[in-house]
Amino acid sequence: MKCYILAAFGDGGSSNGRTTDFGSVDRGSNPCPPAKKATRRRVAFFIDRTPICSYNIRNRRLRPVLPPGRMGWLFLFSHFSKKVTMLKTVTQLSLFETPIRLSTVSAKPFLKWAGGKTQLLPQLSAFFPAGLKTGQIATYVEPFVGSGAVFFHIAQHYPVKNFILSDSNRDLVLAYITIQQQTESLIDYLCALEKTYHKLSSDAQKDFFYTVRQNFNQSRHSVNPHTPNVERTAQLIFLNRTCFNGLYRVNAKGGFNVPFGSYKNPKICFRQNLRNIAAILHNVTILHGDFETCRPFFTPDTFAYFDPPYRPISKTASFTAYQKSPFNDRSQIRLAQFFREMDTIGAKLMLSNSDPHNTDPTDDFFDNLYADFHIHRVSANRMINRDGNKRGKITEILVTNYE
Repeated sequence: MKCYILAAFGDGGSSNGRTTDFGSVDRGSNPCPPAKKATRRRVAFFIDRTPICSYNIRNRRLRPVLPPGRMGWLFLFSHFSKKVTMLKTVTQLSLFETPIRLSTVSAKPFLKWAGGKTQLLPQLSAFFPAGLKTGQIATYVEPFVGSGAVFFHIAQHYPVKNFILSDSNRDLVLAYITIQQQTESLIDYLCALEKTYHKLSSDAQKDFFYTVRQNFNQSRHSVNPHTPNVERTAQLIFLNRTCFNGLYRVNAKGGFNVPFGSYKNPKICFRQNLRNIAAILHNVTILHGDFETCRPFFTPDTFAYFDPPYRPISKTASFTAYQKSPFNDRSQIRLAQFFREMDTIGAKLMLSNSDPHNTDPTDDFFDNLYADFHIHRVSANRMINRDGNKRGKITEILVTNYE
């Protein structure tokens, strides 16, 4: 069954939460498919990455969820009747001939990642600029994309047109590009890898892990982050799912050095999530390089989120080895200067980092560095520590150039 949305751009009228009841229709041709296996009361229709409307399973009512006055009213166009139900007079019509993606399962990060922002999304989203909801933000830029938790959240919840992702980690950028361009080949490779791994004994799994790690490290010098590489991306995901704590860490020579994790038959291939990710990445620009690589994409209608390697909050907490070159205080200062330069352009900016006050109340490194901006503190869980007793609540700083 295929459904289409005919979007109408009207005279600025607000949706005001009005609904349209489509009544009882034949389930074989219902524009809103039956929900016999649904576990939620509402499901959502999407065009590309933008949520268009929600459908109430119980009373079969369709509710527009676009920002009021921005996209106007919606029309429902279904092949069963070849008719359009008008909700409001319009001046322009635009027909999207792409089947709507109906799913209650959203895309989420495909890698476990130190410093990933999934747990902080409720707090971070409270500080997003208002223009993100109203459609005034046209471009989203993330120069340190990492696992992409914030990107995936914004791509699935806000009407942003352009997405620019970047990272200095070659293997990470390669993984995004491979998922974007060779999804099914990657899924096939990962499923075969998972099947082979699960058949092995515990000792054999450990040997298999170190063999994959060795091959991964030996081929690192030939990595081209701009060309899809199914085998290497599969190795990265496999190592991430089977190594200790799901870390990504490299030594001074750039070799992946995280030990075996001793997990019992961990799931390695998440087919549907990879497909969902590929759909979201369809028209996304993915870059490899330093954070300044994104400079050309900053305009007054840009929102950028910076999530650099965190400054260590103690002498023993130096976990910044995501790439061979360390991100030290000099790099933090250079990033702050870039932040100030992009502020003068008029872009909306948000930045996360560690809070030195967790261990030293007199350490005002970031308070001084971003003294001209708004500095907030949010609560987070410290998850990476060999000593479980030292994991717990800490605060992180959040810098914005807007209120």
